[in-house]
This record gives sequence, C-alpha cells and structure tokens, in this order.
Amino acid sequence: MITFHITKAIIKRNKVRDGIDICPENINEGECFIWALLFYQNYGGSLYTVRYWGGHAFVLHQNKYYDSESPRGIKDWRRLKSFKYKKNIPEGYASKMSLAKFLKYWKITKTLIRSYQKFLK
Repeated sequence: MITFHITKAIIKRNKVRDGIDICPENINEGECFIWALLFYQNYGGSLYTVRYWGGHAFVLHQNKYYDSESPRGIKDWRRLKSFKYKKNIPEGYASKMSLAKFLKYWKITKTLIRSYQKFLK
C-alpha cells in the first residue's frame, strides 16, 4: 500500500520526538491534516477538509479517498472510519481545498511539516 510509509513516518516522528506511541486511529484524531499533506506531497491528488465534528482532512487520489485508517482507499469519503458514527452526512460537508487554503486552514507551518518529512526517508 502506498500509504503505509506515510503512517509509519508519523508514528516514528512521535516516538522519537515526543516519546509516545501512536497508531493510525491516533493520527486521525489530531494529525490527519499532516497525513493528508504528506500524502499529497508524495502522490498528488486533491486535499479535502470536513469542518464539522472537530474537522478531518483526507485526500482524493485516483478516484479513491485516503486517510491514515484507509490505506487501500475507499470510493465514498463518508465511509472513512472517522465518520463511522455519523449518519446521513451530506456530500457538501467535504470541501476540496487548494494547497494554500489547506495550509492556512490547518495552520501548517514549514517548520512543522519539515519535522515530519525527515522521517519519510
């Protein structure tokens, strides 16, 4: 799966830098925007954000939606595990964002993203 090295990089960064162990579910509960940005930078696609319920970021790539808990991708973003307890989610809740808008919305700095990128190598 193309997404595993991104998930592993975030897990490793948290272990080395902060001394904590995390899993894909933890990534989706606070670092989903980092995961989505790293995926986008490495494979392209389109960045998406849902601004409801605390927010969630994910990527559309080759007609499938990806996040840290969906390494194989899925056809309908509303079936991402982050939304498993939400019913009848309107399609319009997900917003496609340009890179500039995504970075601004999630308040991603160059320093922050560099702290993750070095673990991709």
